[in-house]
Amino acid sequence: RADGWDRVRYLEAHLAVVADMLDAGVDIGGYYHWTLADNYEWGSYEPRFGLYGVDRAAAECWHDVDSMGGDAAGTYRRLITHMRES
Repeated sequence: RADGWDRVRYLEAHLAVVADMLDAGVDIGGYYHWTLADNYEWGSYEPRFGLYGVDRAAAECWHDVDSMGGDAAGTYRRLITHMRES
């Protein structure tokens, strides 16, 4: 993206706000990130916003990185683990 906001930066920013709210005593019922993998939505496979990228043209279609090349799933896992431990 031209503004520099990749999925990793987005997750870090959003989960930091959730952590701040929890620290302030706000009762957060949960956090749900949409979506685990790139999917078919609104008649198209675009936009691609899954934590894992899916390349439907390749024999091995699941990728350990998102469609932008970032480790979004790893970042999500790391941030959630840190929040649970603190």
